[in-house]
Amino acid sequence: MAVSLAEARLLLAHARRAIQQGNSPSRSKVERRVQAVEALAFGKWAEKYVAEATLAGSTRAMRRSVYDRNLAAEFDRLKLEEITPSRLMAKCEKIKERGAAARAVQARDIVLQAYRFVQARGLKVDNPAEAIRPSAIATFKPRDRALTSGEIHVFFSALELGVQIGAFHTDGSPSGGDGRGFEPGAAFAHAGAAVFAGGESA
Repeated sequence: MAVSLAEARLLLAHARRAIQQGNSPSRSKVERRVQAVEALAFGKWAEKYVAEATLAGSTRAMRRSVYDRNLAAEFDRLKLEEITPSRLMAKCEKIKERGAAARAVQARDIVLQAYRFVQARGLKVDNPAEAIRPSAIATFKPRDRALTSGEIHVFFSALELGVQIGAFHTDGSPSGGDGRGFEPGAAFAHAGAAVFAGGESA
């Protein structure tokens, strides 16, 4: 853009006046850039977080998928200060009501990490996800369980049967002439199958 000599002198006079008043033009430019960054919608920050954070490829793909399917439609255009704990919790509840409790917890974690990504870049903003515990969204029962006394009986009966029918020889001698020696895995697999089959093989 061409500037005339008169316009240049006017701009210089404004700059000198600003400096005399304690306002640095260069500082003003920096502040405007900071304000522009702060004005980024949450969706842009979430995109930057997923793209730039140190994540395994599979984790990055999973988080992008969870965000796109569960958060993007409502949160993409919101300003950072517009996402409150109550708003985030309500969204997680909606996700959970679809039968996707694990996705609801993951969505909360994505918001948590995205805000920490923002804060690490010097922007002062409250993290709404810090006010919500994962257990407030959903709890998950461990899948491991102890065998019942009946299942233990079935297991050892099947294990004993495996020895009797020659699944393996405890003395290490070949079984069935096929050259195999001691094979505890075969017997344990047989016993485990019996437990899961309700004891029919025993």
